[in-house]
Amino acid sequence: MEAQEGGAVYLEQSKNGLIFENEFNNNTAYQGGAIFIENSDVQAVDNVFDGNRAKTVDLSDFEKSNVLSFIQRTGKGGGIYLTCLRDDFDLPVFVNITDEGELSGW
Repeated sequence: MEAQEGGAVYLEQSKNGLIFENEFNNNTAYQGGAIFIENSDVQAVDNVFDGNRAKTVDLSDFEKSNVLSFIQRTGKGGGIYLTCLRDDFDLPVFVNITDEGELSGW
């Protein structure tokens, strides 16, 4: 699967989220190959990540009207991309995550 943000899971401003006992394999996105989390309280427990990647934008993939919003956008977070821009959310908790090398990007 390939997406712009979160190839398998996209969470934005979610409370009390739980990502439990999943295998995330071969997902691709520009941010968060498998999971994209923004301003969310979430726990990820007993998950496996394998073959996920963050893709650098190829401008030929987009129409001219969309090009400006993607200029200089490189892939971030091969397995998980996390950002928290607000102070009223707790940072996510990650427990027993198996990383096959993609969590930091590709």
